[in-house]
Amino acid sequence: MDAIRNLVGRIAERCPAGRLPESYLVFDLETSGFRHSPPQGQKADVIVQFGVAVIQNRQLYEKMAVYIKRPPGTMSEGAMRVTGITDEILAQKGVEPAEIYPKLVNLFELYRSSQCMYMGHNMVAFDAPFLAADFKRHGHDFRISPNEYLDTGMMFKAAQLRYTPSGREDLHKFFCRIKDTRSRAKWNLTLASQMLGVDKKNSLDMSSAHDAGFDCLVTHLLFEEMRTLAGL
Repeated sequence: MDAIRNLVGRIAERCPAGRLPESYLVFDLETSGFRHSPPQGQKADVIVQFGVAVIQNRQLYEKMAVYIKRPPGTMSEGAMRVTGITDEILAQKGVEPAEIYPKLVNLFELYRSSQCMYMGHNMVAFDAPFLAADFKRHGHDFRISPNEYLDTGMMFKAAQLRYTPSGREDLHKFFCRIKDTRSRAKWNLTLASQMLGVDKKNSLDMSSAHDAGFDCLVTHLLFEEMRTLAGL
């Protein structure tokens, strides 16, 4: 607990106004694979489910998840095993990217203009670059900027390693350093929530993991638990 307390305190110092955000936008992506920007000539993987959670004054205000309509053959066997999402689900329940992406970009821009932070679990390595690449393919030039996000995955990994930001290291450089640090530490969302008791405290059914909306909720609760443990 001391490691989390020390880490979160140092993280807070590097947030806007020198404190952890009270209101923020959590987002999570489910995808057809891991290759958001493969070498030329190879097929890029795409977002197949988009989840967001609007947090106001540290409380969940609204949560949503939407499937993205994609052509047959989008989902690999591996992606289907992890997410439970099939080509049939995308065909039946998916929304056309041209319909939903402008709305999502507007939501992100609204939070940026309000100077609220974004949040995700493993955002620096996965969600942020995947979001930028997929949006760009659909004609939207939007990307998460350094120091306007918090990555609960890298925070949890850093706490296990007992690492904190050094010197004048900003949030983005710190999260990148933790991402590139090789270790045996595990930081997946289900494990993190279980290790801190978030699942039991909030009566969460973790079999729902890898649904983008559910993962947004868990990320929010995990962050607030770390804040509580830090006494902030």
